[in-house]
Amino acid sequence: MTEDVRDVLLAMGARFGPLMASEELLDFGAPEREYEAARSAAALFELSDRGKLDVLGGDRARFLNGQVSNDVLAPRPGEGCRAALLDRQSHVLAELRVYALEDRIEVDLDRSALDRTVQRLARHILASDVQLHDRTAELGFFSLQGPVALALAERLTGVSAVGLAEYGHLGATFQTHSLRLRRSSRAGGPGVDILHPADASLPLWRALVEAGAVPAGMTAMEAARIEAGIPRYGADVTESHLVQEAAYPDAVSFTKGCYTGQEVVARVRSRGHVNRLRCGLVVDGPALPGDEVRAEGRRIGEVTSSARSLRLGATVCQATLKARWARMDGAAVAVHGREGETAGRVSAFPMR
Repeated sequence: MTEDVRDVLLAMGARFGPLMASEELLDFGAPEREYEAARSAAALFELSDRGKLDVLGGDRARFLNGQVSNDVLAPRPGEGCRAALLDRQSHVLAELRVYALEDRIEVDLDRSALDRTVQRLARHILASDVQLHDRTAELGFFSLQGPVALALAERLTGVSAVGLAEYGHLGATFQTHSLRLRRSSRAGGPGVDILHPADASLPLWRALVEAGAVPAGMTAMEAARIEAGIPRYGADVTESHLVQEAAYPDAVSFTKGCYTGQEVVARVRSRGHVNRLRCGLVVDGPALPGDEVRAEGRRIGEVTSSARSLRLGATVCQATLKARWARMDGAAVAVHGREGETAGRVSAFPMR
């Protein structure tokens, strides 16, 4: 986020504070309204700090296909997919959203995983016709989430993203600026990401707000994405997780060619199980990341992220639990934290 954008957001009532070990835009003074906009209208999120990496060159698709868990040769220009970058033991080094264009592949990822991703890819290029271009600083990134999001984006750009599948994308313009619209559900409902030149951030933000988007912060986003079962890399999934423990439903191809970590992925699949899984919890009282989860008097896992759910009137969490418990929707558990023991239950995604 550039300083001029930050100043404007502060003037609009933006409040910044710590979240997941970094400073985030928390809210604009009304997180309840912002959450409701993501559920029933169009909430506008500023996500420009996400990592943005272009993969260029004639060998780009073949090269990237040998590095990540999904088949990135399959998407045609205008299509995309989710993938994971793994180590040799199939631990998740980064969660990637991969977008195919005519002349490049664009990769969206959490900023915390950007440097290791660039270093890992650069180390394996060797003689391939591949170039990496980190565009994080030069591009802005807004996300509209909610049932009105697609209509609002079309009203502003004249381009409809309604017919796109998830990870589908297309070009658009705003004033004289080139944009890329990407179908992306980040809060459990319809959504569209808007990738744009950094110098277009201020006029684009103002135009979206004037068109009816509700400025929103990560307090609302966290509650909505946790309820929906959407993981946040660096919290719910880290490099300590095997990709199948992360429970990414669409990030692994079992039919593509070789890639780093494939042998372990195939072995886990043939064995038919993992020891732990990502799942949801609904907790009656407070719960924080790192809190221990117990059942039948034994430790079965820990909370990885949490937020107060206005819809459920409880604390919602994502957690990593022993696989048997993670699959037991409705099972009673206890969360042990700094404030003592709190009752909760395992919940399938999306939480209801």
